[in-house]
Amino acid sequence: MNFHNSRLQLFYKILIVLVIAAILVTAFLHYQDHKERIESRIFFSYYEYISVVNRTIATAFDPYSLFFKLNFKLRFLQDEQNRQLYIEEFFDAYTAYRDFSYITAVGYSNSPEFTDYREYNQQSAQWQGNADTAEQLSGNFQNINMEFPGKEIYYFPDISRDMVYTFYQRVITEESLIISITVDISIFYDEVIIPLLRKLFQDYDLGIIPVSSLSQRQLDPVNFSEDFSYTFSIFNLFQTSADRTEWLIPLPKQVVNLIPEKDRFRATVSYMRDIHSWEDIHLLVDIQTNGKSIIAAMEQELMLNWLMGLLLLLSIGAAFIVLLFQLIKIRQQRYREKEFVASITHELKTPLTIIKSAADNLQRGAVPKERLNRYGQHLDEQTKRLTTMVEEILLFSQLESRNLKKAVLTAADPQQIIKEITADLSSLNDQNSIVLDITSLPHAAMLDVGSLAIIIRNLILNALLHAYPEGKGGVVKVAAWLKIPNKLVFSIEDEGSGISGSDQRKIFQPFYRTKSSKEQQIKGSGLGLFLASKKAKLMHGSLVVRSPYAHKSGEKSSGCRFVLQIPYIAPPQELEDHEEEGTSK
Repeated sequence: MNFHNSRLQLFYKILIVLVIAAILVTAFLHYQDHKERIESRIFFSYYEYISVVNRTIATAFDPYSLFFKLNFKLRFLQDEQNRQLYIEEFFDAYTAYRDFSYITAVGYSNSPEFTDYREYNQQSAQWQGNADTAEQLSGNFQNINMEFPGKEIYYFPDISRDMVYTFYQRVITEESLIISITVDISIFYDEVIIPLLRKLFQDYDLGIIPVSSLSQRQLDPVNFSEDFSYTFSIFNLFQTSADRTEWLIPLPKQVVNLIPEKDRFRATVSYMRDIHSWEDIHLLVDIQTNGKSIIAAMEQELMLNWLMGLLLLLSIGAAFIVLLFQLIKIRQQRYREKEFVASITHELKTPLTIIKSAADNLQRGAVPKERLNRYGQHLDEQTKRLTTMVEEILLFSQLESRNLKKAVLTAADPQQIIKEITADLSSLNDQNSIVLDITSLPHAAMLDVGSLAIIIRNLILNALLHAYPEGKGGVVKVAAWLKIPNKLVFSIEDEGSGISGSDQRKIFQPFYRTKSSKEQQIKGSGLGLFLASKKAKLMHGSLVVRSPYAHKSGEKSSGCRFVLQIPYIAPPQELEDHEEEGTSK
């Protein structure tokens, strides 16, 4: 049974389709699983770093302990001079072992109107009034006291100074004693937080980026929304630039919030939910490793892991499909080998039978003298036919085992080679004629004569035997020319029924014979075109088939055209001159 139409081949095709479908489904599920894992990992890692930064700020920002320590004794000091002296000594002693350079002033007032407000500046070590702060304290205190009466701690930003905040607390409600602490957040970042972060991330490169240094295009990807979400995309794998800004951690201008809680306020560090615009951000922190954001580096590592897993999965699937194709190819090869054995057995048996029959007749003296010459021709033809088949089999064996000798180039006349081949083949098929057009071919060239003869002979023989149906003759045109500057081109074409597209992809495979050749029982081994193709490659040339093809006039023909191109190497000048002399004589 023909393997091409067998149920087994159909089974293999269905199996391959199922394997491809399974690979695609598995790859999709693999993608979805890793997508969720990567998104979750990136999301939590990013917020983990944000949390670390905010905890660092919360730990370092501690003006409230001053309130608790100050107001404990101030409750018992009624004399204003003693209060000032206590605040000076306490503040100097407290800041001597703690870095509170960002606390610029400590003040107090005995009235909610803050008319007697005084503040102690540590740098000048003097007590002085501050009308602007007093006015803001008074207005803020009245508003807050109306909304939250009896509350203890409040704060407000300084109107005239960016990133300066004043926190104040009512110490003695009955006497309206209020103390205040003024802090400069920019100093807090520069002298406290940034050094702490550099120490905390000492194994990384920490970049501190002012918002003003970034363009709007760079600011757009920055995340400052608590609804931040990350979406996995394979295209992120190719974004290796170090200036990716979506992973920058924003540092807010408003460091601390006071959250109303029952009868008191709870101080909390400002998180991303308190950042609503670029005006709320002071700096951006970029934690880098190997020239890129640590989150971007993690993203690339996770995506590379996914990509390697995907490639492994696809490789396994591809290997399985290749094995299936190899199995199909082996079965096809085995089937063709069986066909070849049957065909070559028949082909060998025919000339042997003729030779044996002629030998028997000659031995018995049954051949008249006038027919002896004819018998000799038959014996010569069949012997050549038998020799050709044996040589093809031996050559095929050499090509398959790669036990090949290097081509030996000799000076030869390609026109003469073609003429000898066509003269020898003309007697094989009386119905078909061979037309030569080789006048443009040089008379001398360095050639592998044996290989060229095998190719031309097999191409012409293929056209003579397969181009035209039995009983209908036709023309096989053999043309050759020099393609400037260094190519010899040989064209063998016919006006026959042609070769189908599917057959064109297979005719250069060993043992392959077209369906029509088998149905018409045309003699042949299926090795001729395979040997021609192999020999062409060994000569550093090419052999192609075109069916249908177009004539120079543009008219299309349904037949076949085989085109062989090999390198043209001119012979030494003395040999070329000798060849030309022989031709002219």
